[in-house]
Amino acid sequence: MRTSGTCRQAYGEPLWDVYALADPRTLDICYIGISVDPEWRLAGHLYKSKRGQRTPKNDWMRELLSENLIPKVIVLEQGLWRERALKAERRWIVKGLEEGWPLLNVNKRRMR
Repeated sequence: MRTSGTCRQAYGEPLWDVYALADPRTLDICYIGISVDPEWRLAGHLYKSKRGQRTPKNDWMRELLSENLIPKVIVLEQGLWRERALKAERRWIVKGLEEGWPLLNVNKRRMR
């Protein structure tokens, strides 16, 4: 987790995590992404959902907020170089689609 504006690094490059956002009511995974600090990124998602355009993800987050809930952050993989994190993110999205997860951040036709 990010502290005092720092992040984990290796050879001067930040290390990335692949994370999922789960619905706290059902624990269904609804979003997969990458970040150097998933908890900090969740705060950004929540801020944007309150002020951003209508998207399935933003609508879901607004619904949770209206119930005084927030998504649960689940770190799927951690400490990756950015390129590996991007590949891992795609791998997790494909896995989620294959398993029927209700992912809100992907164009399902393009990912298959």
